[in-house]
Amino acid sequence: MINFSAHLGYQFNEVPFRERFSLARKSGYRHVEFPDPYCLSKEEIYDLLTENELGLVQFATPLGETGGKGFAALPGRDNAFRESINTAVIYAKHLNCRMIHPMSGCDTISCRGDWKTYVGNMCLCADAFSDHGLTVLLEVMSLPTVEGYFLHSFELFTALKNELPHENISLLFDTWHAKLIYDDVMHALIKFYPQIRHIQVSDHPGRHEPGTGNINFHHLFQFLNEKNYSGFVGCEYKPIGTTLDGLKFMSEFQKEKV
Repeated sequence: MINFSAHLGYQFNEVPFRERFSLARKSGYRHVEFPDPYCLSKEEIYDLLTENELGLVQFATPLGETGGKGFAALPGRDNAFRESINTAVIYAKHLNCRMIHPMSGCDTISCRGDWKTYVGNMCLCADAFSDHGLTVLLEVMSLPTVEGYFLHSFELFTALKNELPHENISLLFDTWHAKLIYDDVMHALIKFYPQIRHIQVSDHPGRHEPGTGNINFHHLFQFLNEKNYSGFVGCEYKPIGTTLDGLKFMSEFQKEKV
């Protein structure tokens, strides 16, 4: 059976952030995820998780400026990246979360991502996370969605894995980005499945809940069941109506059998 996690950056936006935890729990979720826990203290996040009996699946290292997408590949920010790793580790240990996503950052007119910088920072990150039993979770993001994003192809992820020996570097596979990059989502999922530790879903077009577009989620979830996929599937989609109405898709796909 598929284990879904609520993405509190996309779901339950009808209420303030603190109230989304209880709504997720009441809606049947047992786990949540969101990129930026630093909007609250680690103690506040811990209390919200504990009060609602929720586990935290994954989050990101500090993202930089407001609306930023990290800076792991941006030269000249090595010290800031080291500080972001330390901050993320502190939060992960306090919140009992085992996967952290260090985002690569985006090219700008004044600063472009650099491969040597990215590899060096990922090596540093993987070493630091390994000391605490944490996984480096990397997401490939499509350029039409995130303009200038450095880690914009699965081939770049593969090249990084080939350069670094660390076993704790894994892939966050997002169906929306895979659709825009490969078009054939199942082809990408099957090809890169051995590297995947976490999956996020949304349909195409619209980036709404599964079942609202043209991605074959029956096939996708059947494949995951056949593989005995034990990770989580994060609901990173824009509800086409209210969040609660959009959750109807889960009862259908959770019953998918091999």
